[in-house]
Amino acid sequence: MDKDIPTIVLPEKSGSPVFCFCDHATNAVPQKYHNLGLTAQDLNRHIGWDIGAAKLTQEFCKTFGAAGLLAGFTRLLIDPNRDVNDPGLIPEISDGTLIPGNQNLTNSERHARIDNYYEPYHRVLEQQIDAAVNRFIDPLIISIHSFTPKPSQGKRRELDIGLLWKVDEDKAQAVKTEI
Repeated sequence: MDKDIPTIVLPEKSGSPVFCFCDHATNAVPQKYHNLGLTAQDLNRHIGWDIGAAKLTQEFCKTFGAAGLLAGFTRLLIDPNRDVNDPGLIPEISDGTLIPGNQNLTNSERHARIDNYYEPYHRVLEQQIDAAVNRFIDPLIISIHSFTPKPSQGKRRELDIGLLWKVDEDKAQAVKTEI
């Protein structure tokens, strides 16, 4: 992945009524941010990305011919899975790890990240979702994430897979019966 682009579009190949996206696809930090002051070891932890989620998204799209989208930057730079007003949008600490490059940001620095990464990603995401809606009456839209079974600062998670939904419980329940 190019470290300075906000998205990677996976084109639809088969007329599949599914669109998949992955907000935390990579741990890539644009060069000008100097790895946010973190070591490669820290960026490779789950704090930097959803380990395995990009590959799962790519394989799912390939297998089913579905369209997809991957964020091209680490959630530690700016988290595209957060609201723009969320205090965790640009985390100063993650799972007990201080993020030096996110300390004491000015409003100008914060808005530069929103303008250069968050907003472009969300524009492409909205375009891709609109395209899926235009191709199909009721597309299945899937956001793929992974989790670590035991974060440093949290409780052990006893799940192998989770299915969450925001608005379409009926569709989620139908997917649940299939897995």
